Amino acid sequence: MSRKRWIRFTSVVMVLGSLGLMSLSERLEAATLRPIFRQQQTPITLTKQPLIMVPGTGGTIDRFDGLIQTLQQTTDSSVIKVQVNTDETVTTSGKLRANTQPLIVIAFEDPSDRALPLQGKWYQIGLAYLKKQYSFDTYTFLGHSNGGLVLTQYLEDQYTTADPKLVRAMTLGTPFNDMDDRYNANQITFDTPQEYSAQLTNYLANQTRIPELDFLNVIGDTGEATDDVVEMTSVLAGRLLYQDRGDYQEKIITSDAQHSALVENLEVVDLIHHFLWQENK
Repeated sequence: MSRKRWIRFTSVVMVLGSLGLMSLSERLEAATLRPIFRQQQTPITLTKQPLIMVPGTGGTIDRFDGLIQTLQQTTDSSVIKVQVNTDETVTTSGKLRANTQPLIVIAFEDPSDRALPLQGKWYQIGLAYLKKQYSFDTYTFLGHSNGGLVLTQYLEDQYTTADPKLVRAMTLGTPFNDMDDRYNANQITFDTPQEYSAQLTNYLANQTRIPELDFLNVIGDTGEATDDVVEMTSVLAGRLLYQDRGDYQEKIITSDAQHSALVENLEVVDLIHHFLWQENK
């Protein structure tokens, strides 16, 4: 074989070898970075409706640990925590058992306010992962603070009928009318659009996309029409979004009503049992 042909043959072999290695690397990377596509041989069938919990701004997958410990004192439950990363991969810890009350936390690698428009999509990614791993058709929801906005973003922009059906939702201290005092003075009645923040205006534009569900809006009041972080008027604006989408209720809590304390408030624990789980009904 001439030197010229030998060089050409060697080059072809090197190129083909490189392509083979690249293909293998890509497959390995996909398997490592996208566990959302990995599925158990047979999904575990859950016998009770899962409760999915989403924290607010800055909240991690550990945000509900105190609440979970309280619930586990009286409820046979199992827990899985799901973090959806900014590259849309999923990281999990824990495992659900079939014959227990499933407690699920979905949180985000980027839990900041600026990522809120993406968090509805990330929530659906977490939900899709759970559906692949566990067999369930319906679930309930608990959102603290901006966790309620994540749900609203998801229901308006991402929800499809192929997703598990949300039957009951409870939000705690969710600022539906944003945080600006211009929109949340005590005298505001929500009678005119001038009292709506840009955030609320956008949600109202897509309100009819929200499917029918039972909704409980929990408001904290430390004595000055606020939970010390979110004004009551902002939380009450949730009625504009949800009161025509099914059975809508409101609950004002005045004891241990600080914004961060609502997550472990004993009245909230009772509402989980009797509203979300429909015990003693």
